[in-house]
Amino acid sequence: MVKTNKLQKIEQQLQLHKPLSKEYKKLYNIIYRMKNTQTLNEYDQKRTREKTSAYRKRHPEVIHAIQNRHNRRKNLQGFRQFIFRVEDELKENIKSEIIDGLLLGDASVTTTKFVITQAIRSKDFVLYIKEYLESLGFTTHFNLRFSTAKGKHYEIADLATHVSRYFKLLRIKWYPDGKKIVPHNLILTPKIIAYWFMCDGSTTWINNKKQVRVNFATNGFTKNDVLILLKNLHNFGLINARITNYNKRGYEVIIAESKNVKQLMQIIEPYIHDCFKYKIKYPN
Repeated sequence: MVKTNKLQKIEQQLQLHKPLSKEYKKLYNIIYRMKNTQTLNEYDQKRTREKTSAYRKRHPEVIHAIQNRHNRRKNLQGFRQFIFRVEDELKENIKSEIIDGLLLGDASVTTTKFVITQAIRSKDFVLYIKEYLESLGFTTHFNLRFSTAKGKHYEIADLATHVSRYFKLLRIKWYPDGKKIVPHNLILTPKIIAYWFMCDGSTTWINNKKQVRVNFATNGFTKNDVLILLKNLHNFGLINARITNYNKRGYEVIIAESKNVKQLMQIIEPYIHDCFKYKIKYPN
């Protein structure tokens, strides 16, 4: 996407490592109050002028770019649309290995939100994901609640973002017909594999704890989707990775050859969160 000079100035001024939504809300509030100073009392008018002056000093080009385009409009609908469009253009270029890895596992995307649920023992991992998403400019909501499965009560950690058009685009990519798929152009990286492993991977000692078997629970995907993942794993040199239809519940990826298991552990271990260190096992 070719960006305009105006958009480049806005990116430079707002320093993208800060949450965009908060910056734009602050900017919107200042512009709105500037347009309606006649309705404020004397004290509020003075505070508005002080805030506007301070913001002008910090972000002069942003104020100038937006006012030039919208200062003569009587309603603010055009301004809101402009802000949404700028945010969308910035976020459309986000390429997140972490989000891709989570979507291969437990995470999901509704029509406009990103959602992930984990057991309470993985609460710190969910909080880490919360901080990561907020660093990208998304607003999130974290919640602890109880769930019932097979007559037992479990405490779980929920995380969901607020509505974002970025996730609407992601929904189209991962759920083209309403069911999650593996995008045909997805290329696995060590970080993607690591986050996929943390969500849906497991390790089991076999042969009197001399060997380790790695399972990726890909039961929710079709055979063609799993074959895409298998081909990617083979490209990493994990040539003994294979798929199986265990108990006819769906296809799973299995790695049991000791050399490949050791190679996989070495690839993903640098990215594994402390909550999931117990899954790292090296064959003897």
